[in-house]
Amino acid sequence: MLRVSTSSTLYQSPLGIEIPVSFEIVRKSEEYLDTKSGKVKKRSPKTKNEMLRDQLFVLVKYNRVPFRYVVWDTWFSAQKQFRTLPVGKVLYWCHKEQP
Repeated sequence: MLRVSTSSTLYQSPLGIEIPVSFEIVRKSEEYLDTKSGKVKKRSPKTKNEMLRDQLFVLVKYNRVPFRYVVWDTWFSAQKQFRTLPVGKVLYWCHKEQP
């Protein structure tokens, strides 16, 4: 079985066109012992939150992607993520999926 985890960011233009603007493969290169199962498992040296902050930093600082708001899952709604985005220029909205 092959499992590929990714972290990506899409830009949606005012015309509704969606363009991928960042993409990162999650590399699970660190091994650790899971205390519950007693099995050796793998994890990424970077968390998903760290990947998101890095992507947002590059998109804002270097790529200067024009955007008015960001939509993300509540998983990413930590204070550090909010501090990554420009103050006063972004409407923050966290979407929570309904079961």
